[in-house]
Amino acid sequence: MANNEGALFGDEEKYQVMEPCNYASNLVYYHAATRLCNYPKWSLDEKWQLAAKRAASVLAVGSAWWHGSETYLGYVFDNDMIKIIAYACAQAAVSWSDSPILINMSADKEYIHSLDIINEMTEQIAEHPHETWAEKLRSYEYPFDRIMIGFTLNTIYLIFPYWMTEIIVSLVSDLYSLGSDPKEEDTKFWNEIWLPELHKELKDVPISFEDTAILTFTFISYFIKIILAMCMQEYMIPFDLFWNSTGLEIFAWFQVIINEMASWTSYIP
Repeated sequence: MANNEGALFGDEEKYQVMEPCNYASNLVYYHAATRLCNYPKWSLDEKWQLAAKRAASVLAVGSAWWHGSETYLGYVFDNDMIKIIAYACAQAAVSWSDSPILINMSADKEYIHSLDIINEMTEQIAEHPHETWAEKLRSYEYPFDRIMIGFTLNTIYLIFPYWMTEIIVSLVSDLYSLGSDPKEEDTKFWNEIWLPELHKELKDVPISFEDTAILTFTFISYFIKIILAMCMQEYMIPFDLFWNSTGLEIFAWFQVIINEMASWTSYIP
């Protein structure tokens, strides 16, 4: 997808785009931002809606900036905004709760809220010179290493019975903690602190079979897209089989099928 020699537009080098294909693909991010602005079925309140629109808009520009320029500032706005959006999604999923454990994904630390980060970055871009943007974005501390597993396990709790959730949380936390330090602390947090706290908050909330089914299909869709992004689009889990012209052509054909599978939830009434 990348072309590090770039493509020149106009008569001057300042119009050079370093990764033309990746730069053009960011059009999808712009579509996501406009769709959020027009989305009619929000279950979150207005402050979360505004944050989602702002974050998607910043990521659209930031990702295009990175792939178009390959500058440090573009890199920060692409990668760090993805992390912040993931952080916001994890907190939005428990926004109904006042529990600091669920909100901070920690038993003993309180992090800056994702809403504050997004609002501050919007102000930073609008009112301060670009030389300050990367430093500001990188100054925030939040539990990124726990965001994805927290969001995932929260969904698993809503789908499966509690006894089964306990087993899954134990297995997933052990697997997730293989590369972390310290392992025992993270495993203990998810099993002995986070899960009982989530259960206390949700045990009396009825969830219909229809809602469970929709959530299950949505979770499968999310999982497929995440795995696809890690395996191919972000090069996080590279497979040598694909790194040649034939492999890339095969995967381009296969990706259409995967995208269709990941869109199944769109067909649910």
